Formats: sequence, structure tokens, C-alpha cells
Amino acid sequence: MNIVITGSTGFIGKNLINFLTKEKPKVKIYAIYNKTLPVYKNSNIKLIKFDSENIFQYDFINKNTSVIHLAWDYIPNYDTLKHKTTHLKIQKKFIKKILNKKPRSLFVMGTCFEYGFPRKKVDEQSEIKALNNYAQAKNLLRIYIKKIKPKFTNFTWGRLFYVYGKNQAKHTLYGQYIKYKENKNKLKKLVKNKNLELDYLNINTVCRYIAILALNKNDNNEVNICSGKKILLQNMINKWSKKKFIKVNNQNLDFFYGSNAKLRSIINESKK
Repeated sequence: MNIVITGSTGFIGKNLINFLTKEKPKVKIYAIYNKTLPVYKNSNIKLIKFDSENIFQYDFINKNTSVIHLAWDYIPNYDTLKHKTTHLKIQKKFIKKILNKKPRSLFVMGTCFEYGFPRKKVDEQSEIKALNNYAQAKNLLRIYIKKIKPKFTNFTWGRLFYVYGKNQAKHTLYGQYIKYKENKNKLKKLVKNKNLELDYLNINTVCRYIAILALNKNDNNEVNICSGKKILLQNMINKWSKKKFIKVNNQNLDFFYGSNAKLRSIINESKK
């Protein structure tokens, strides 16, 4: 079996490739990159520069290939119209050519932002209310894939909630925490909404879930990748620091988190 991973230089991509090389050392991984050449010291990892026209001439994408598509441009500018204009067209063209190669499975990373911010626990059947251009473009891509995918290609759309971990981008909450973790006063200013509760997973757990979803033999369709629990952001920072730097206020909480019932069911099934 071959595994093709796009977005190999991103936060999730790098962690996922490192995870797979440890968990499945004999599997051949084709790491697709766009601008920056990634560095992986493993003979089973082949680096391929993205080329929207010529990459698909290679014969490594076939019925024994699992494709994990993580790449997406313009992050963290979630509101730019380029998500729905320029980039959505590129994504559709890319996916169509991938599916024409008839891979064993296709995993595509979606986003919890597709739900909007409904202030409740959401499952895969919850209403789509994408509030920014990034989420709207992602949702349009999901609809497009479901229309054109071959029946024999297993498809998973992973709606990722909030993730944290080592080497995360500086603009993220965890990235800012690492930057200011020795400065108590600046640490307190990280959480603008003092009463916000979100659904967080460690990157190592996220990688394990992606691997299970991408490599099983089922048409999983939409799956929430989340903990199924909400945590106050102050408590999240306190957990990372192992100190109670920020006083917790349990009044008038604003929250958004996901149901992971479907995810847990797939994981349990994969163990049989």
C-alpha cells in the first residue's frame, strides 16, 4: 500500500508523516510539497513537488493508494474571497485528477468552522452554517467530491476541531502560549474571551485518528475529529503550563464542541 500526503510541510502534515513512519515503517509515503522542500530522513518517504498539471502522470496513485489531502492555502486568513474563487478551483481540479487515478481511499481535511459557531454540541448531521469564506469553500469542495467520487474509492471528510502541539504556528493559541509561557502578564492576555469553551485535541491524537480514518476499508463520509468535550480556554492554558496562571470564571460560558460518537464507533470497529 502507498500513502500520498499533501500539505507535507504543514503542522499536521509533518506530524502525521512522522507518526506513520513509526507506526507503519514498511509503507511507502509520497510527501507532496508546494514551496518549501521538507526534510525527512527516511528511505520510504519520496518527496514530490506539487505540479497541478504533471504530478498525475506518475503511476504511484492507483487502487492500492490511500490519499490524505491536507493542503489548503491562505491560512490563517479565513475571510479572503480567494478561498472561494482562486483556491476552490485549484482544489476541485486537483481532486478530480486524483479520483481519476482510482485510489483505494481519499481522506480530505475539513473544518469545524463548517458548522459556524452554534453554541452547542454538534454531530455530523448538524446544520451547516459556514460563517467565513474558508469554511464555505471547504463545504463546497465536500459537496463536489461526493458528486464525482467513484463508488470503489472510500471517502472520509474529517471535520477537525481545535488542535495543539509542538511546533504549531505562532498565530495559534498554543503558539502564543509557547512564546509567552514565561511571562505571566502576557499569558493572561492570550484569552480575549474569558468565558470561551472549545474542543481541543493534542496533535499526536489527531494523527492517530487521521490514520485510522484514512486507512480503514469503509466509506466514512463526514466524521468529527474531536474530543467530544469542551474545555475552558483558561483551563487549557493552565493545563499546558501546569500552573493556575489564570483565574477561572464559570459564569455565562460561551461554548462550541463536537460529538465524537461516530469517530469512536469507527475506532472500535478498526480494533476488531
